Amino acid sequence: MFYKILPMLLLATILFSCSETKEEKIKIAVGLINSKSFESALAKLDEIISQDSSNAEAHYYSGVAQEGLEDYEKAIECYTKTIEIKPNYVRAFHSRATLNSKIGNFKDVVKDYTILLSIYNDDTDAIFERGRAYYEMNDLESACHDWKTASDMGNMEATRFYDKICTNQSESEPF
Repeated sequence: MFYKILPMLLLATILFSCSETKEEKIKIAVGLINSKSFESALAKLDEIISQDSSNAEAHYYSGVAQEGLEDYEKAIECYTKTIEIKPNYVRAFHSRATLNSKIGNFKDVVKDYTILLSIYNDDTDAIFERGRAYYEMNDLESACHDWKTASDMGNMEATRFYDKICTNQSESEPF
């Protein structure tokens, strides 16, 4: 009798140990991203998305992996999908805005941070970075306003920018 049950127990143990939860798959994908194995991470994340297309975390990390592969358009699409699924996903807004800044889409940076600040108005990094985008768009008044606001909230980098650019009104490059 024991010999008939043992193979079934062994098979059940193997099947149970091979089935990963979504959370475990995401942890594995994050590890792959951290080790710069972006394509392997995307394969793992695609598994999750194919089973659950509304998994915001999987879409977010797909964006991170796409960004690692320097496919910025796909990364932005992934971050956008994340935000569509979970509108309060702060990291997705920051990541999309940071990437848009990197590729020079400063209007989109301002838009993302403005939306984010309508949800979390005390995010001094978002206020500061929106100020940088305004600066890149040659809107010094808006840039200085944001840097002053972030500075007043304790953001030391914003203080440095405000003091260097806004109080002197110099044309020097702060970054």
